[in-house]
Amino acid sequence: MQNYKVALAKIANQMNAQIASETATPEQNELKKKFGRIFQTDHCSLRLAERNLTIRRDDIRERLIELERRKAVLFDSETNAFIPIEPTNEKDWEAITAYRVNSLKEAQFEAEKTGAQLLVF
Repeated sequence: MQNYKVALAKIANQMNAQIASETATPEQNELKKKFGRIFQTDHCSLRLAERNLTIRRDDIRERLIELERRKAVLFDSETNAFIPIEPTNEKDWEAITAYRVNSLKEAQFEAEKTGAQLLVF
């Protein structure tokens, strides 16, 4: 059963990447070049789908430059989604996994515990 979910997450990840590239406006493409992009691992896509969450890239893209090029965590204050990310190159990031925490305080604790930067949006 788990292999089936992983395969679906991989397909969904590929489809979402294709849709994003086909529907991106010139302004969005410029923002991606300037501030970076966030990619998802298949595992992250699976975790987001299981929890009915998405990464609101347009809301955080310009804030990515606030982060140092080391481990970080995105925290969505509306959904309490906790999304660890790692730098992949000069500007881009990769979302590793995703889960919910109970509060901003818990997100801060989890980020401190792993030595990650916290970006709240």
